[in-house]
Amino acid sequence: MGEWYRDEVWIDDWTWTGHPSQVSTTLKRSISNTVLQKWGVESFYIGVASGPNLQPALKKRFDEYKRSWGCNEMWALYSSTSQTNTLTLEKELVKTYREYPGFLNRISGGGSAPTSAKMKYLYLALKRSV
Repeated sequence: MGEWYRDEVWIDDWTWTGHPSQVSTTLKRSISNTVLQKWGVESFYIGVASGPNLQPALKKRFDEYKRSWGCNEMWALYSSTSQTNTLTLEKELVKTYREYPGFLNRISGGGSAPTSAKMKYLYLALKRSV
């Protein structure tokens, strides 16, 4: 169940788990249905968060950069205990969407530092016109 954070951003999830080869197509379909069909989406970003629980992990990732472009939704897409699997998916998705209008990632994916947190989450941050 989602929640508002600081009355600025809606945080929710539709997470999948499994090996990247099992979930990659589903994640791409979900992202495409959300951002390419528009549904009011002006810009989007794909990233990785980590922590014992999803909501606090995503809240930590809501930073000044996301505020600066008006991010108002964050959706967890994938969860895993494997940093390798999570970063593999991030790199693949960034490569897939990097040429799309409104895509805001500044690096090619996988910029996350190693973490000892048990859970890793791949997320989609977006600005949806209200």
